[in-house]
Amino acid sequence: MKSFVLMRKFGFLQIAITGVAFCGLLAFAGCRTVASVQQPLIEQEKSAVKEEVAAAQLPQRIGASMMVQSVEAHRAVVVVTVYFDNPNLFEIPAPRIVYNYSLNRNSFIRGIVNDASPLAGSAVTPVSFRLIVNYTDLFRSFPRLRNLNQVDGLVTLSYELGDELVNLEIAGVLPLRRF
Repeated sequence: MKSFVLMRKFGFLQIAITGVAFCGLLAFAGCRTVASVQQPLIEQEKSAVKEEVAAAQLPQRIGASMMVQSVEAHRAVVVVTVYFDNPNLFEIPAPRIVYNYSLNRNSFIRGIVNDASPLAGSAVTPVSFRLIVNYTDLFRSFPRLRNLNQVDGLVTLSYELGDELVNLEIAGVLPLRRF
């Protein structure tokens, strides 16, 4: 009954405006309180991410191999693999690898590996690339190899880890086929 008297005395519109203003005041005060608690948490999270990135460790090369994958009538396929250990909990981009494949100390194939998969976090990741040796091109470039059964192969790699330039050589033997 008292509320009906209040409504008559002040009018319904005035009570509604007062109620909306009161709710707005509560909402504003509540938002400020949440924001004042939330802001330090956001700053702590940003700081933790910055520390994690600053503490990122460089991957280490733990091995490398060169293997003849296949020998066909007119070509051979050689697979070169470099194994990287990433000690970080998160993945990082694989380094760009520049390579030169020499046969009997003669440069034959050069290239760059730009599109390797990222190095998985807390794991060893192989970074592989294929070298396709076309025998016709090889014998045209180096005719004296035509009489050999095999030839010494050497892959010279270079890649950057942080500010350090790393050079690596992997030796192997490439069997030759005669036409």
